[in-house]
Amino acid sequence: MNRLRNRLIVIFALATLAPLAVTAWIFASAASSAVTRWTSTAEVDQLSRSLERTGRELYQRACQSMKEDAIAGRAAPKALTSATRDQWPPAAREFFSGGESDDCVPAGSQADRLEYLTRHGNDVWAYSTSLHGVSLSQLSSDYARARALVADGNARDLRRGFTYTFLGLTGAIWIVAFLALIYFAHRISHPIQNLTRGLSEVGAGWIIGCPPNATTRSAQLSMHSTTWPTN
Repeated sequence: MNRLRNRLIVIFALATLAPLAVTAWIFASAASSAVTRWTSTAEVDQLSRSLERTGRELYQRACQSMKEDAIAGRAAPKALTSATRDQWPPAAREFFSGGESDDCVPAGSQADRLEYLTRHGNDVWAYSTSLHGVSLSQLSSDYARARALVADGNARDLRRGFTYTFLGLTGAIWIVAFLALIYFAHRISHPIQNLTRGLSEVGAGWIIGCPPNATTRSAQLSMHSTTWPTN
């Protein structure tokens, strides 16, 4: 009767594994795609790179425009003389100590201005222009936060974690159901096994406690004393 139990187990496994695998694959694919859309950093990555290119282009164009205006005499400089060097802005002192002939540096508390610095002997001439409300420091801060989000999203890989968690829970539930089936199959097959054994014994001649081919006198008397129904 172990064959009955084994057949029940095999039928359960065959009837559930294939649909379970297909269902798990479909659900995991759809759900992981949804998680990817909700937590995707691809758009943040693209926007941050666009922000970087836009900020760099703005900075380069503004610097080039100031340089052209300075060379053409369309802009008036602010002369920083050597006599007042201790009062120079930090950017001007750093420029002068660097030995370069000209440079373009951010200015203002929010880096919303640009200064074009040129060397004239021991003096520095500063040409300044506004970025019209665009803060380079804010752009830099936003870019840094966006790149941090992209790096964090790539490190965690939520899609893979969700898929593994779902498959693990599905497999655990199926294993629990499989163990429960083994237990109940044993409980069901055991009485049937006893009944089948009893029927087999009756069919083999074990009638009213008398074994087949009995030769003893008591067994023969027992057999003859049995009243059988007649038609």
